[in-house]
Amino acid sequence: MPDERRPKLVLIDGHALAYRAYHALSEQGLSTSTGELTGGIFGFTQMLLNVLQQEQPEYIAVTWDAGLSGRREDFPAYKANRSAAPDDLPRQIGRIREILDAFRIRSLDVAGYEADDLLGTLALRASEDGFDTLIVTGDSDTFQLVGPHVHILTTRGRFNETIVYDEAGLHERYGLAPAQLIDHKALKGDTSDNVPGVPGIGDKTATSLLQKYHTIEGILAHLDEVKPPRIRENIGQLRGQVLLNKRLVTIRSDVPLEVDWDDLCMQPYDAERVKSLFRELQFRRLMERLPGRPVTEDGEKTEDGGQKTEAGRLEPEDETGLGKYALIDTPDKLSQLAQRLSSFGPSLADAASVLRLSVDTETTSTDPLRAMLVGLALTGREGEGYYIPIAHRDLPPHGPTTWGGEEGVGHEQASLLPVEGRGGGGKGGPNPPAPFPAKEGGADIPPLPGEGPGEGSSGSANLPMD
Repeated sequence: MPDERRPKLVLIDGHALAYRAYHALSEQGLSTSTGELTGGIFGFTQMLLNVLQQEQPEYIAVTWDAGLSGRREDFPAYKANRSAAPDDLPRQIGRIREILDAFRIRSLDVAGYEADDLLGTLALRASEDGFDTLIVTGDSDTFQLVGPHVHILTTRGRFNETIVYDEAGLHERYGLAPAQLIDHKALKGDTSDNVPGVPGIGDKTATSLLQKYHTIEGILAHLDEVKPPRIRENIGQLRGQVLLNKRLVTIRSDVPLEVDWDDLCMQPYDAERVKSLFRELQFRRLMERLPGRPVTEDGEKTEDGGQKTEAGRLEPEDETGLGKYALIDTPDKLSQLAQRLSSFGPSLADAASVLRLSVDTETTSTDPLRAMLVGLALTGREGEGYYIPIAHRDLPPHGPTTWGGEEGVGHEQASLLPVEGRGGGGKGGPNPPAPFPAKEGGADIPPLPGEGPGEGSSGSANLPMD
């Protein structure tokens, strides 16, 4: 018989994710009309909504730092190199905790302990109690916690780019088992926590030693075999420091955390309080992503649970009986579409999953050497589609354009062949509106070199989206 499904627990590394969001988005200068900086708040909340929508966990909690878990008593220089937090980061963290309270998501901290140690304690307890756990963080320190029922979601590159690691994924990246990453960091050191490494040992040497001897204790037991002699001598001289390093970088699993799983069970969020906070922080786009029935921009639900629409708002409508479809004909709708498609991302619990996006091109010809792009149809979800017109006939005039330093043609002059087979795209029928208005002074919309009306194809486009 197949194994019974295990309940899903999501643990969010509060300080690490807030810090990562703050620094990733601070350059964008996100703020309210009153001047309140919101970059870290927005990034954290966006990630939270991604996790809630994609993972739909039964249990969730956010852990916060409230000390150093005694590590500075063992090593006074531990994290002594850390500079003071930016002045507005604590205030933004306070706002994040307000949002978590409104979502009825439990924030956990224990006086004297680091958030990582709470994660380690909860992850071990969850595995023993039959849970699957996803840890959401911006810090690689937690990779050591990965196991058969513990995966890590972390940011990479840009803040909104994430990757999920399981045991196989970590081995592919590091060539080591998760537990060996503790020894790896103890050997090479950790500059972010001011933990000194062994001189001459970097990633490659540490990995090679651990692949051969498995642990620091194994290396010390075979120290006379270690080559080159310089590395052997350095390890021997710093034996005590290396063993101390291992204690410092090992995440604890024995925090006296008084919490029951029922305390972390997902609860219906306080809709009015969440919407009030989002209005105050001016998170209008995030408002549209709230779980439950759709809400309008001012936070009010429609009588039938549908979305009130207005110019510039993206909301697919079911006019065909086959699904919901929308025309993306303004820059704002394009931005909203990008955000919506990002919410159709891969499952965070499955490291092997990928985002599946269906794309269909509308062109002036089926000959790839002559075809010019007319529009794009795409979707990331069954029964919901979007069409982006790129260049259509009979478009409103926007004046001349420039391309490559020469004056080109405007939308109305492009004279692309009509798109047929779409119920009104043929000759004599209406065409979709212009995709985007030109910028002041002319937009960078290329002309059609070598083709004009009547050239290039018989006038038919590619098949509609399958």
